[in-house]
Amino acid sequence: MKSNSTPKNCRKADTAVCRYGYQQLSRHISSFMGEINGAKNSTDIEPIHQLRVFSRRISTTLRMFEPCFPGKIAKTWRKQIRKTARSFGEVRDLDVQIEFVQNYGRGLADENFLPGIIRLELRLAQRREKLQKKTIQRLEDLEKSGVLAEIQSMLSRTKSGQNDEPAYPAELYRLALLAIERELNNLLKYDEIVLQPEKVEELHKMRIAAKGLRYTIEIFAPIYPDKLKSTFQAVRLTQELLGSIHDLDVWKQFVPEFIEIETRRTEAYYGSMTPVEPLLPGLQQFAVDVSEKRDQTYVQFTQIWLKWKEDKLWDDLLDKIHLPLASGNSTTDLKV
Repeated sequence: MKSNSTPKNCRKADTAVCRYGYQQLSRHISSFMGEINGAKNSTDIEPIHQLRVFSRRISTTLRMFEPCFPGKIAKTWRKQIRKTARSFGEVRDLDVQIEFVQNYGRGLADENFLPGIIRLELRLAQRREKLQKKTIQRLEDLEKSGVLAEIQSMLSRTKSGQNDEPAYPAELYRLALLAIERELNNLLKYDEIVLQPEKVEELHKMRIAAKGLRYTIEIFAPIYPDKLKSTFQAVRLTQELLGSIHDLDVWKQFVPEFIEIETRRTEAYYGSMTPVEPLLPGLQQFAVDVSEKRDQTYVQFTQIWLKWKEDKLWDDLLDKIHLPLASGNSTTDLKV
């Protein structure tokens, strides 16, 4: 297997390994396609979120099992899927922001703060509406490109005989070990900055690393007896907490810029700053509360991260993914 995402010592794609990859990809493609109509026709935020998740799973699976596909077709498919997924990310981020602002507004006891929060929600909703059109266009472009149909067509040709393998081969466990170990090392290299709250960019990169480990574990979890559940839950929580910290860091930068933009816009339209004054108390309080929540979330993350280290959670993961190969057996009793 020759690619920057698969073991260099794998010279060719093992049939049983590829069958496993095809099964994973087929499941994610079906799930992805099941959300398309909802994303195009609904105001519900969930279909976009699901499309984003499934596009990542598809991309990761194509990367892990790239040698199982002819030529460079997997890279081509992955590039087109990721191009579409970027538009999901923009929309999803706005959906999260709007929901955050709405929840914040519902919890306000002082009505003097509401005008600023209402204005903030309005501007976010306006941006969201513009991006929705772009997202629909990207989805239609993806459908017209034939990529999804190509993947489904190829997968349909691989279904015969998929249940003939009596067990998961050692090569699949070797691929899983190297992939999970690589992603885990990528996450743990940020351990040294965990207790440095000012490392905003590094914490953001740590979140991305956690995401990479999460999707890699998802691909290979079915081949292990316990599905790597405890580690997967920890990695998902890591991603969620670091994601919340990142979102709050974005807010800390966004709110002052938003106030400045709204001030300039109001002054240009009315010739006076007076109309913007009712917005300031709510926006300024929002900035204070966001900063406090960031501190609280960061403390929560560091406490749980240190507890996982104390419990040797990551060592336990390494033990589990080494065990099938350490036994010396070429296969296990688990069905493909």
